[in-house]
This record gives sequence, structure tokens and C-alpha cells, in this order.
Amino acid sequence: MVQIRRTFIEGNRLLKNPRKVGTLRAYLTALQTFYNFLLTRASSLANEFGFHETDFKLVKEFQGRVSNWMKSFTEEIANRKTEVHREDFSLLLTSTQIWNLFNSPEHEKYENRFEELDDPGTEFVELRDYLMTMLLVQSAQRPGAVCNLTIDEFNAGEWDDSTGVKQFVTLTKRHKTAGTGPASLSWDNRTYKCARIYLEKLRPTVANHHSFLQRKNKKEPLFFLTTNGNPIPSSQISNRITKVAKLLDPSIQGNVTGKRIRKSAVSRHRQLADSGGSSGLSKDELARQMSHSTSTAEGHYAMRDTVKGRAKASNFLRHIAPTTPQKGSPKRRKTQGSWKYVERRKVSPEKPLGRGFRKRLQKQISPKKSPKPKKIFFWPKEVNALLNALLNATKSLQKENRKIDVDAVWDCVEKDKECQKLKMTQKYSKIQLSAKVKKCAKADKKSKDKK
Repeated sequence: MVQIRRTFIEGNRLLKNPRKVGTLRAYLTALQTFYNFLLTRASSLANEFGFHETDFKLVKEFQGRVSNWMKSFTEEIANRKTEVHREDFSLLLTSTQIWNLFNSPEHEKYENRFEELDDPGTEFVELRDYLMTMLLVQSAQRPGAVCNLTIDEFNAGEWDDSTGVKQFVTLTKRHKTAGTGPASLSWDNRTYKCARIYLEKLRPTVANHHSFLQRKNKKEPLFFLTTNGNPIPSSQISNRITKVAKLLDPSIQGNVTGKRIRKSAVSRHRQLADSGGSSGLSKDELARQMSHSTSTAEGHYAMRDTVKGRAKASNFLRHIAPTTPQKGSPKRRKTQGSWKYVERRKVSPEKPLGRGFRKRLQKQISPKKSPKPKKIFFWPKEVNALLNALLNATKSLQKENRKIDVDAVWDCVEKDKECQKLKMTQKYSKIQLSAKVKKCAKADKKSKDKK
């Protein structure tokens, strides 16, 4: 097991050659998948190759180490994602560039070359690349949907005239996210005519027994081929379409890839929605056309200007700041435009604080005193009614051996008719009534002592 791990790491030169964090994580993910395979096939591996229990314990140990290694990349991956976001945002195709890709005068030249084929063998590569470029621009699909298009799928396509531009729509079954359904490719009238000429005159010049896509039960002839008649790898598409895209619009810089086209489409769609405009196409409809989910579009394809986004949030805070109630004295605040700010004084550590500043600082730091309790005032008739109620209930309290406490005073007031007329139980609490009785008793005792 140690030899397997060493061979994997040294064979891929993961320690010698500097790699990007995402690339390194991809290698380690592949190693984790291999470890999972060993553990799931433990019994068969033990019988066929003589693996022991200690070997599988080592596999679990290595699996944990690789997992911890991958977790250490979290911060670097986040930083790398931010860098990629900035790079991709700067490389987004502008609205003018996208317009030129659809309406460049070079389209007429390509169309004439399709119609006036003198030597199909020499014209094959450039005209094939033009078709693939227009398919990716018009459909915003992944390159795999173009590479895996078969002749049967092209012939099974249908015309759609529900929009302003009549289009021929084909469905590619084999592509990256085939679980979500077939990938749709759109062909306008000009592209469809060129595709028919390609299929009849250009493709037969290179087709051979390798020009097929293997299905479960049968082979289907592929639409796009290399000059040797083999299937086109999707990784080579970007190199082929970049040249055509720069001929249609020379202002385009860098490589034109399927991902760049897809990111430009989603980003321009979101920018139009954020500015309050309407594209006539919902997020779900665009995601369905591009064969991915809306969450994938937001996480990987929607490129937004993060600086302007942060500035927009800051402007919102600027807007609500003047409408927020302020606690400070208005005399100590100075206005500057629509802003209100507190003027702060810088105090040098070498100079002592002034007496006035120390007093103000002491007032601010010292804890606030609790407010004095409010005095409760009784009307004379209420005092008389309260004392009469206690005198009338004294005998009953003595029989019950009850002291004149808070509850006893409350019971007397509740039973007395005069107190109920004055609504004393509604005006005062138990503690307030008891405190008034004690106060009257003290006053009566003082007057007797003076006599």
C-alpha cells in the first residue's frame, strides 16, 4: 500500500512540479476514489491477490491522511476561486463582441465558400470549424454536445418558429449532464444550409470506419470529424473555434472556449436582470437550454463585478444613515452633505488630558444610577376607608390568629364596600396598600409619644 501511494505521488510529480490547488485536489480526489474501490472490493481482493486485514487498515489510515490533506486546501482554494472569478470577469465577451459574432460581414464570405466548393479537401477544416463555432455561440452548450452530435440526431431535428428567428433544433443525447436530458443545439437558416452542404460534400472526404459513436446496441455515424475521420475530442474545440471567433471580431483577446461563451451568456443575462431590464427569458429557461441547473449557473457561470456589488451595498448604508435615529446631541454633530458624523478628537499620549475632558469621560464611564421610585399619593377619603376596613376586620383577624401582613391588608380591602367603591384594588397594588398602613401606624405612634 505504501508503494502504491508513493508511485501515485511520484509518478504524477505532485511534490516536484508546482501545481495549482484545484489541480492538486483533483489528483487527491482520484486517489481517494481508488482507496474507496479497494475497501469496497476487500473480500475479492483478499481471495484473488492475498491481501491481509493489515493492508486494509493501512488503506483506511491513508484515506484519513489524504482527507486531512485536502481539508488544508480550503483557504487556498477560496483565494484561487476569487482570482479565477476576476480573470473570467475581465475576459467576458462584451455585448458588442457578441453582436459581431452573429452579424459580422465575414458570415457572407463563409457562406459563399460553402456554396462555391472548389476543393473540399482543403476547405474541410476551416468550414467545419466555422460550423462548430456558430453552434456554440448560438446554443451556449458545452463542446461535448457538438462533438457527440450524430447524423441521425441531426436528421431528427425540427424547426421552431415560435421566436422571432426561425431555428432548426437538434438534440444530442450523449453529453456531460445527460441525466438532465438531451442537449439542444440551435441552427439558424444560414448555419443549417451550410450544415447540409458540409454533410453532403465535405464530410464524405474524411469519413471512414472510425467515424462512429458506439452505442449499446449499434454504431451511429458522427456529424463532426477530424481530418483522419476520427471523433473530435472536446478538449480540442477551443483551439479550433478561437481562430474563427477572432476573424468574426478581431477585438476579442485570448482563447474563446465553450466555458467563456457560457459565462458571457449567463453573466449578461444576470446584468440585464439586475439593471431592471427584461430579456424575455427566465433563469430556469436559460439553465435548461445550457443543460445545467440554476444553482450551477449562479455558482460557476454568473460573473458579477464584486467591487461594484460591494459599493452598491455601501451606497445603501449611506442612504439609510440619515434616516436612522441618532442618540447623540445634535449640537455635537456636524453635517456634511447627506452624512452625519461624530467629530473625534485625537489625544497625544504625551500630553495629559484636560480637566473638562476628564470630567466628561468620567460621566460617560460611570455607571448610571437607578431612578428614584415614584411617590404614591392617597386621597384622604381613601386613607380613611383603608383604616376603617382594618379596624372592622381586626376582631376577625385576631380570631384567626393572623398578623396584619400584605395579604391580610389586601383581603380587608377586597371585602370592604367603601374600598370597592373607590376601586382601591384596581388603583394600588398589595405592597402599596401595606406600605400605607405601616406609614399611618408609625405616624400614629409618634403622635402618641409626643403627648
